[in-house]
Amino acid sequence: MSIITKEVRDAEYYVIRILAVGKSAASNISCPVLEFLREQNEVKADQVAQLAALLERTAREGPPRNETKFKKVEGSNGIFEFKSYQMRLYCFFDGGDLIICTNGAVKKRDRSDPADLVRAEEWKRLYFEAKATNTLIHLHGH
Repeated sequence: MSIITKEVRDAEYYVIRILAVGKSAASNISCPVLEFLREQNEVKADQVAQLAALLERTAREGPPRNETKFKKVEGSNGIFEFKSYQMRLYCFFDGGDLIICTNGAVKKRDRSDPADLVRAEEWKRLYFEAKATNTLIHLHGH
């Protein structure tokens, strides 16, 4: 199994690169964020469009200062969340100009599901482990 990144929003003129982390085994590629967005687009296309617009704006201008759109998850180890209505995209920073998205969730209660945060922190660990051992692979395209 290899740890990979795929573009979520990426272009030369952006100040922030936003990538999604995933894994590749044989010819099978799994990227939780992109899979989440595809699934949600089938039932909540308007919310996915607003989340995509938030990612686009973040890539152009940097992270939002508005905590209703983007904030550090309380009690986490450097995990942040993009928020649009009940949709959440969990992520972390790698340096000042790279955001790595880990997984998405639809928030059902006042608080996020702790399992979603555990998943995000595990992806963060796997990403930095692969980066440290020069085994991180970047795939271009969606």
